[in-house]
Amino acid sequence: MPQEHDRADSGLGRRIWQRRRQLGLSGRQLARRTGIEPSQLSKIERGVVPTIRSDTLQALAFHLGVTSDWLLGPYEPEETDEPALATQEK
Repeated sequence: MPQEHDRADSGLGRRIWQRRRQLGLSGRQLARRTGIEPSQLSKIERGVVPTIRSDTLQALAFHLGVTSDWLLGPYEPEETDEPALATQEK
C-alpha cells in the first residue's frame, strides 16, 4: 500500500488517492470499478506514470464523484512562465 510520501509531486495522483480515501474505497475497489489493473492505479497515485489515457481519467473522475478538471488541478505556472516585463521596474 502506497504511503503519503510515495506520491512524489503528482497532483493528479495525490488527488485521486485523497478522494479515494475520503470515499472509503480500497485501491482494488476503485480499480475494479474503473476497469484498470490495481497495479496501474497504484502507479498513477504514486506519480510513476507520466500520463494517463483520457478515458481512464474520465472513469476515475466518474467513480470518484468529481470532474476530470478537478483531478488535474489548477495550472500553476513556474517562474520561467512569467512574462519578462512582470519583473522589470518602470
